[in-house]
Order: sequence, then C-alpha cells, then structure tokens
Amino acid sequence: MALTSDLNGTGLSATQARMLGETVSDAITAAGITQGTATLLTSSINCVTTVAVGANGVRLKPIISIESALTMVRNSDTADALNVYPASGEFINEGLVDIPVVILAGTAKVFFKVSATKWIST
Repeated sequence: MALTSDLNGTGLSATQARMLGETVSDAITAAGITQGTATLLTSSINCVTTVAVGANGVRLKPIISIESALTMVRNSDTADALNVYPASGEFINEGLVDIPVVILAGTAKVFFKVSATKWIST
C-alpha cells in the first residue's frame, strides 16, 4: 500500500490519493478509560506508543467517515494493554455496541469495515 503523501505527487487528485493511500500516525498517546474519553485515531495506520493504567483507550473513526477499508492499530507500549473502542453506535466482531477490543502490549490488530456499523478485527 502506498502512502497518501506519496500518491499526491503522481498526478492523482487529493481525493483520489486519500481513497487509494494510507496515512500514518506513529506517536499516539492513549487517553481515558471510556469510549468518550479515548484518543480518536485519525490515520489508517496507527502506532500507539504510550499506554497507562487509567489512560488506555483509543477510538476508531466512525465507519461512515473513513475512505480506507481498513485501519491498523499497533500497541507499542511495553507493558500495558490497549483498549480499542469503535465509534459510538458501532461494534467490533460479534461484540456489543460501543465495547472495546484489547490489544496486548507489543502486538497489533487490523480492523476491517464490513458494514455501516460493524468492524471485524484480526
């Protein structure tokens, strides 16, 4: 997969580049312990570097606002698990609406949008 920034220089429009390319955020700090207080992920490739007890949440963007079919989240923290929440009213895998999935320290998951309200993850 190409990065959006690389595709911009190939003659594609900005909209086409966003639809075909991936964006990267590589120094994210998790926050909060609820869906509403979790850090919003803004890229398709996300590396969370700081996770702590009492500040261990990130939140996926609403499916309707995402052009890419997938979002990757890596927990690069060496000790603490990361909670990944769906956007309000959405769910991950066969879980309940608004409930997070856990990414253990040093591991990653890929989230695929499969409907207007459902993600599946690796």
